[in-house]
Amino acid sequence: WVERTPKGRLHDLAAGLALPPATGGAARWTASGSFADLGLEQRGSIPGFKGLGATFTADQDAGSLHLRSEGMTLDLNPLFTIPIPVRHSGGQLSWRRGPGGAWHLAGEDIALENADLSGQGRLTLDLPSGGGSPFLDLRATFRDANAARTRTYLPAGIMEPKLVRWLEESIRSGRVTQGDAVYHGTLADFPFRKNQGRFELLLVFQDLLLDYQKGWPPIESAAGSVRLLNQGLAIKVDRGRIYD
Repeated sequence: WVERTPKGRLHDLAAGLALPPATGGAARWTASGSFADLGLEQRGSIPGFKGLGATFTADQDAGSLHLRSEGMTLDLNPLFTIPIPVRHSGGQLSWRRGPGGAWHLAGEDIALENADLSGQGRLTLDLPSGGGSPFLDLRATFRDANAARTRTYLPAGIMEPKLVRWLEESIRSGRVTQGDAVYHGTLADFPFRKNQGRFELLLVFQDLLLDYQKGWPPIESAAGSVRLLNQGLAIKVDRGRIYD
């Protein structure tokens, strides 16, 4: 925690502690409050962020976090290699400890909005008590995205660099009218080279200007879809214009 250089402001903190009885047992505690402009640096495979605001309640076995941020930045390296600015965010996070010491985290009604897109999602994350790899189940949708900014939202950390560069240089303008993302599997198995899990990203685009090959005429007003499934990529163009 300290190595990730935490920053932020804590407000309205209330805490309580009950020491264990003489007959044995564990201490019990409670805490609640709010924080603003919280930040943690990205380290290894653990995401980082800055500008997070929330209220929270917690004890030794469970807790909840109500997000309410204006002007947050997500650092999701090594999966997404460009920091993602978030103008507005909200949602509810909760966690609880199971009988065996494993932790279960859940996120509901997660909403993000910035200048490029708006989206919603939900997730669960199970952390084994024995130190095994966490299991993530994530579902997210977004809409009305700026296709020219596609590079920012590509999982470039698991994609072939030449493909990332081609997508960045080829997609000049247009709109992503609908996007859907799914992640289901352990974090250690990603990017699922043996299909141990599922990572899928589907983008439906319209009015795309696709400069697919230098020296060739671009495709204008293209409509179709892009689908990333684990390490596979499929691009489908339903219609478009050349030399029109």
